[in-house]
Amino acid sequence: MKQLHGNSFILGTAAFLFLSAQPVWAQISQVTDVKLNPVNGGINVALKTSSGSRPQVFTTKRGKALVADIINTQLRLPQGNTFRQDSPAPGIASVEVSQLDANSIRVTVTGSNNTPSNQPVVRSQNGITLSFSPSPGTIAS
Repeated sequence: MKQLHGNSFILGTAAFLFLSAQPVWAQISQVTDVKLNPVNGGINVALKTSSGSRPQVFTTKRGKALVADIINTQLRLPQGNTFRQDSPAPGIASVEVSQLDANSIRVTVTGSNNTPSNQPVVRSQNGITLSFSPSPGTIAS
């Protein structure tokens, strides 16, 4: 009897570990268009998305760049898997959107003199809008 309980415990534990190790299949949103809209001395990066899960945005600073990684997304632009525009607004040197890995994209906004600042992410049913502005100390022409 003892042997039976020990075997069922081992089998139960193995089944639990197998099921818990399965990946979570989140529905991936497709980013199908990127538009830059100048606003109040800064810029909005509007990403048009297909229906899917709610992508998560993680923002970090790297030198003069503000980097936003958006997970659960894939870049599916008509012109390819990258978007870049130089000097889209005063104090902003460039905006680049690229595929980071199979399920994430990266938005990199580089300031002319300093790291740009960002506003909270605005989500809609078919898009995400990221807002950036030159940091104080940046001289806008």
